[in-house]
Amino acid sequence: MKRYIALYTIFMLFVLFAIPDRGTAKETKQAFHYRDKAVVLMYHNFGPVENNVTISDKKFRSQLQALRDAGYHFITMNDFLMYKLHGNDLPNNAVLVTIDDGYESAYKVAFPVLKEFGVKASVFVVVRSTDEPLQHQESETHLSWDEMREMKGNGQSFYSHSYGSHVQVPTDGDGTKKPALIGRLYDKDSKKTETDEQYRRRVATDLELADVRLNAELGNKTRLLCFPYGSYDDELLEIGQKEGIQLFFTTRSGINENDGSLLVKRVNAGASGISERDLLRKLSAYDQPRT
Repeated sequence: MKRYIALYTIFMLFVLFAIPDRGTAKETKQAFHYRDKAVVLMYHNFGPVENNVTISDKKFRSQLQALRDAGYHFITMNDFLMYKLHGNDLPNNAVLVTIDDGYESAYKVAFPVLKEFGVKASVFVVVRSTDEPLQHQESETHLSWDEMREMKGNGQSFYSHSYGSHVQVPTDGDGTKKPALIGRLYDKDSKKTETDEQYRRRVATDLELADVRLNAELGNKTRLLCFPYGSYDDELLEIGQKEGIQLFFTTRSGINENDGSLLVKRVNAGASGISERDLLRKLSAYDQPRT
């Protein structure tokens, strides 16, 4: 009798471990979304009161967890640059996290969550707001250089959102305003608008100064630009390229391919109405058949 019990036990163990877990196999199959492409997520601010540019740490954590559970792979900016500029391979389902504006909430709220998940994000900083925090204090405080250095030590990276051009400027005597990097400044005292040459010199100086300061404080060598307000035109692109900027980050939605374009598309994930399910639904639009 004992012999039969032993044989039965061995048989059941064989059945248990030899038959593949159909649920696991199904999950593995579903974990493929796309290959040789990258989704770049866009965030701005983090805090308890959510709005169209602010989400809570709880929602941020839920989004990262949902992405990981769904089989997405978080990459670094260096991974993305090597892919876009040099044709290197990416893991399937590649996702890059970016944070605009350089608010201090990136350090106080987002950074602990990023460390928890081992995610390396890239923050686009309005550099003047860090250099001159008292003169350019808004409703939200900005990152200090020391905070950025601490974050960089953990693998987070920092790039330009302009030096001091994340503002709307007057472009005529009627009070019409445009983003500073694409608008010609109007001087109300002289009642004159800057010339094309003056405009180009002003913009080039701003872009250069941002990267000079990022290099001096953080040792940055790579020059990237995230357009303030997502606004750009062909002339700004030309100025930026002459300044040595390698990639330009937009607010245009979409997935990125290694197609030679210097314009990077992003998917907004940082608004109050975007739950983890909503984000996964957004990204599912880029799913492709497994081949």
